[in-house]
Amino acid sequence: MRNKIILVALLCLLIPSVQTVCAQPYAPSSIKPQAVSKPVSSPFDAQRFQGKTVIILTYSIDNPRAGEAVGFLQDMYLIRGEYNFEVMGININDNRTDEVLKFNQQNGAMFPLLIQNKAEATKNLNLIGDLSLDIFNKKGELMSSVTVASIAQQKNLRQALKVYINRFIKMGFIPADEPVLGAMPPVPFFEAMAMDNTTINIKQFYEKNPVVLVFFSPMCSHCREELAFLNGLLAGTEFKDRFSIVAVSRHNQTVTEQFIKEQKIAFPVLLDKGNSISSLFPSFVGVVPVGYIIDRSGNIVSRHTGFSERMRDIYVMELRKLCSLPNKPLLEPKKYSGQERCQVCHEKEHMQWSLTGHPYAFKSVQRKGKEDDPACVNCHVTGWGKPGGFVIDDKNDAWILEGVQCESCHGPGYEACSAFTGIKAKKKTTEQWKVLCLSCHTEKESLNFNFSRRFPKILHSNAPNLATMSREQRIKLLSEHKPKSDLFSNPASYKGSQSCKKCHELEYAQWSTTAHAAVGQSPEAIAAMPDKKYRFTTGSGSPGGGMLGVQCEACHGPGERHIKEPKKKGQNYIVGLGGSCDNCVVEQICRTCHGPDDDPNFKFEKYRETIRHKPKQ
Repeated sequence: MRNKIILVALLCLLIPSVQTVCAQPYAPSSIKPQAVSKPVSSPFDAQRFQGKTVIILTYSIDNPRAGEAVGFLQDMYLIRGEYNFEVMGININDNRTDEVLKFNQQNGAMFPLLIQNKAEATKNLNLIGDLSLDIFNKKGELMSSVTVASIAQQKNLRQALKVYINRFIKMGFIPADEPVLGAMPPVPFFEAMAMDNTTINIKQFYEKNPVVLVFFSPMCSHCREELAFLNGLLAGTEFKDRFSIVAVSRHNQTVTEQFIKEQKIAFPVLLDKGNSISSLFPSFVGVVPVGYIIDRSGNIVSRHTGFSERMRDIYVMELRKLCSLPNKPLLEPKKYSGQERCQVCHEKEHMQWSLTGHPYAFKSVQRKGKEDDPACVNCHVTGWGKPGGFVIDDKNDAWILEGVQCESCHGPGYEACSAFTGIKAKKKTTEQWKVLCLSCHTEKESLNFNFSRRFPKILHSNAPNLATMSREQRIKLLSEHKPKSDLFSNPASYKGSQSCKKCHELEYAQWSTTAHAAVGQSPEAIAAMPDKKYRFTTGSGSPGGGMLGVQCEACHGPGERHIKEPKKKGQNYIVGLGGSCDNCVVEQICRTCHGPDDDPNFKFEKYRETIRHKPKQ
């Protein structure tokens, strides 16, 4: 494991010996030989990385996989604002600035780049090889490192690195072999010789019994614990002859043979020679242990990375379900259990929940760097302030309760789950649900929240019919869980900014000087595709909407009812943003147009001041 280092201190060490180069397309005519030793953009600012998770790619353009890695970092650069992280490239090709810039331009790279003396980089970064990725947390501490040499040559490196990064920055990247909304991908076929010289055909195994396929290393303590646990299940009476285990060792034959002997392994173990097996799995990027549960049709039911006490219960519940055994929930007796355990028995309800905004509630505080702020976190996690609920300082298990999960609405499983308690849970009335919803969806922090319109969207009975949808359609549906057209939950018609001018003359005058007022006639608006026209108009697709420019109602909602009854505000009327939380409400409005795909360089804190109405004099 490479040593832990502090990011800002590292950058201070690097800066004296680097050239700072612009994050713009390479233009040979604009870079003269005598200018190579000078910065060609503004001086590098290490402070921009403080308080942010940072992804650093260190690379040589001579590495045959550098192009893929640079393409990956560019993908991350474009979405950095959505997830509150920064990226930086460090190149180690001494005295080859022109070649490096041309290489980056050819691979579409626009991210900040430092060109570092190779010897210094190797010393400061403990560099192994000439292509690696480092992830630093908000405190500047090294969270994880990976050398590209450890990722199989057969892999699509760009996608493999996204799988790796997704463990630390929840971007929602779904590899091709991961189940999604009930669509279970087939396990890749393989046949190989086991350590006991028997031929293992994965199809012949899963046609007899469900299979747990585990990639492991004999030198990994968590791997040893997981395989010992699974071996114990196989030897016990409950699961005897009901499922199979196939383990794939990532180490050499000698070490693996010793491990089998010591652990008294009773299931087949294969060697992953030349990554011949692991390279078939898009979700496998060298991190162990990884376990895939496969049903008798050969479909991957679930994938688990790492091993813990919690995983023991999840494995047992999933295997009981596949083996058609009695399956009383294994929940935490005195604390919240997390949605993964609920999912095993309540699969359809879990899929419907996945299509709401609740699972992604924590992302909004992460985007603002407020995931450590109690004032912001409380309504974005499960069990806040309650015994056994989310705790910010719990660095090991806090992630289990991120987002608004099942137990946020139904209560902790040890009290609310009838199958666990043996007592039928009492159903809430609609009025009780309303009180619960409004405890978080307050006027200050939710956009004109209308309970009667919003409540049906989270009812499990209103789940869409997924049976006829392809995997691709389900992934698309998952990405569209929060339509932009329904931002205000207000059935009124749009009336246009002229209707606002009479009562709000000062605000209208200030708005008229902003880019919002003129954007409807801009070249970008004229050239915009139909599905992007909403970015340059007001109320697109709604009654009275479609007006050019980002007018008053684009931020405050349709004004028909407000004009008729100007003294009324709140639900179903108009959104007054003066008393709203900028972090939650105002930015949410801005990002409907300034999203990561359309405006990756958008900085909310900077641009809100250019459009905010100034206080009356």
